[in-house]
Amino acid sequence: MSNGQIVPSSYRKLLAEIVGLCDGARRTLVHAHWEIGKRIVQIEQDGAARAAYGAGLLVRLSEDLTRERGVGFSPSSIKRFRQFYLLHPKGAPAHLLTWAHHAELLTVRDRNCSKSARMSRG
Repeated sequence: MSNGQIVPSSYRKLLAEIVGLCDGARRTLVHAHWEIGKRIVQIEQDGAARAAYGAGLLVRLSEDLTRERGVGFSPSSIKRFRQFYLLHPKGAPAHLLTWAHHAELLTVRDRNCSKSARMSRG
């Protein structure tokens, strides 16, 4: 390695480790968004936020989270986190879809559409 070249096996190992880290981060982000949705729904169902929800709970939460943590917490994002939990109340899906994929899937209107019908459309 004195000529500045990296050993191919070392490079493959490095690449695999980085890919694994990125995949783990994606899964963590999906799980975090599911957990945020879960907590919102729990507060709503407990009755503690029913009045606050009507008065703009999601908007207020968006404003406060944006102030505390920066971008990524728009009112529409907060609504998607809540919707994501409601769609998967038993746990965040474990597959390797990114949050962007899940957010896009939340826009699907007919959740009972058969697989064959979906396949024939595209």
